[in-house]
Amino acid sequence: MRLFRWPAPVDLREDSPPGLSDPPGLSDPPGLSDPPGLSDPPGLSDPLGEVTAAVLVTVGVLLVIWAYRKAPTASIHSYDPIFWAGMILVYLTVMWRAVWGRYAVLWLGLLGLFTLLPKFLMSPSNPIYFDEIAHFALLRNVISSGRIFQYTPLLPIGKFYPGMESIAASIHWLTGLSAWDSALTLIAVVHCLLLVQIYYIARALSVRHRWAVVAAMVYATNPSFVYEDVQFAYESVAILLMLTIVRLYAESLAAERSGSRTWTQSLSTSLLIAVICFGCVVTHHLTSLTGFVLLLLGALLLKPMAGFVDRKGGWRRLFVRWTPVLTFGGCLSLWVAFVAPGTVPYLFPHVDIPLPELLALVGIGHSAKAGALRSLFSQSTAPGYERVAAIAAPALISITLLFAVIRWLWKRRLRSNFLWTFVLSATYLVSLPLTLLAEGAAGAHRTWASTFVGVSLLPAALVILFELDQRRQWAKLTAATAGAAALVVLLVGNIAAGTPIDYRFPGPYEFGSDTLSVTPETLRLAQWVQVHLAPGAGIVTDRYTALALTAHTDVVTPLQVPGLPIAGIWYNRRPPAPSLMSALQSQGDDYLAIDVRVTQYSAKDGPLFVPGLPSLVPSQNITRMAHWPWLLLMYSSPHYRLYKVDYNAYYVWYPFHAKDQ
Repeated sequence: MRLFRWPAPVDLREDSPPGLSDPPGLSDPPGLSDPPGLSDPPGLSDPLGEVTAAVLVTVGVLLVIWAYRKAPTASIHSYDPIFWAGMILVYLTVMWRAVWGRYAVLWLGLLGLFTLLPKFLMSPSNPIYFDEIAHFALLRNVISSGRIFQYTPLLPIGKFYPGMESIAASIHWLTGLSAWDSALTLIAVVHCLLLVQIYYIARALSVRHRWAVVAAMVYATNPSFVYEDVQFAYESVAILLMLTIVRLYAESLAAERSGSRTWTQSLSTSLLIAVICFGCVVTHHLTSLTGFVLLLLGALLLKPMAGFVDRKGGWRRLFVRWTPVLTFGGCLSLWVAFVAPGTVPYLFPHVDIPLPELLALVGIGHSAKAGALRSLFSQSTAPGYERVAAIAAPALISITLLFAVIRWLWKRRLRSNFLWTFVLSATYLVSLPLTLLAEGAAGAHRTWASTFVGVSLLPAALVILFELDQRRQWAKLTAATAGAAALVVLLVGNIAAGTPIDYRFPGPYEFGSDTLSVTPETLRLAQWVQVHLAPGAGIVTDRYTALALTAHTDVVTPLQVPGLPIAGIWYNRRPPAPSLMSALQSQGDDYLAIDVRVTQYSAKDGPLFVPGLPSLVPSQNITRMAHWPWLLLMYSSPHYRLYKVDYNAYYVWYPFHAKDQ
């Protein structure tokens, strides 16, 4: 059903060249109806087509499952092609049905559900990634205490952003599901809706149905979509809230183009945006910041525009354009100022440290860390086709952006709203070098869910600016084939470059890996701790033992922070100082867990405590612990030791042994 029967205004017709009509049954958002006279494309939406697509998707799912069954014991060269065959088959099938069928939104939601599968096969029963473990600890604390604003040493800033844990805990209380199943349910629902929101954002920007579907499919190839955005982590939920805000904002501006909104409707939409803005702000800091930037750029660049910042567009247009921006920025500023002031120092290193490194790399200034670059595939066993695709993907985006911008400058009548798209795409490309810096990689990864919105709209920009839909049939087929090939390159290349292999597939034990360092011996230690120690007991240990214990028990594992140099217990030649022991005693850290392999192997995924320390712990520093009378052995296995700390005995012993080496 069409919502508007009258002809579209002139600026909308320029944004939407003829030939880009919708399949039957799909309605346009307000103000985005087709100009009269456009016919619908052949739908191919017969039941046979839907059944065929369902069979193909099922085959793709089975191929992915087969790859994960082979991964723990086989070489990557034997299971990786199977994995990609399944992924590509499902992606192309969903694109076929979403573009030409009647149920585009359902198929996009199905793709979101399918992309949960790889991560689910990695961790079906408990979290294994660092961020997931930290947030799962917060969730358990919320459930056990019945209060939000809980704390975990793994992610101290997470205490001040309780939005996701609050929703997951509510699911647990309402349904009776376990904490982990409640977390998975929340992430599944959220992830299924991401591509739907991208589709409607494109529609609100005057992009016709088939190219809006393509935009959603391209977004599904962003480097964080398949493995990072499906984790039980606060940005996974905040991304959906941010995209929903952008969608509502873009639809409001589209309605202003058509003149179809009243003041009451505009006020209602602004109120809804304000509520979602608050939800996003209390869920994740960086996603809220990037979402605010997206709205600000939209306010400056998106049509309709009359005069600078639309000052000549009338009071309602000014209200619609700027109220959501000010609301989002105000919510974020007030929350950081009064509730989470630690957000600024937490985020600042991700911005401050990489900048001098990047400048030093191009010969401007000097940085002590400029030589400490990360290699894209350092010590990786990734197949050659993944490496080629990883290099080709950003090159493909860059070339597409270049051609689109040149055509945009040349064809004034087709300029449309693509300047916003170009700025976001350029921002994404600029962020890629940051991933080569140890301090910049995490921050860059977390911006891609926002900036890739621009990249997803580049195919629509090419089609409209080059008027490809009005070319001859052979040109259309060539463009469609090239587009499908480009989608495959983006899918393989972005995932290969953005996610290391040990985060993507199970495999043999690797010391110091977030995902591959848990063994049956580790689980036996965790089981003993869960049975014999009280909930909330403090255990001082290295990062990787801390992750395992936090994931499988209710204990608290402090990490090294300024004022708590626990790494000295492992690395210093002399016994720990009374200042450190007093700090540990005051916060209830009564136990010490040791993995004796720290003397033999270097951690794969990062330091045991903080950067700058030696990769190996001196072996004598571990063996001496067995002779300290204030450490009482509670548990022992081939590689683990768990000690009870007797602080009274330590204070008596230390004055006579302070200079022991």
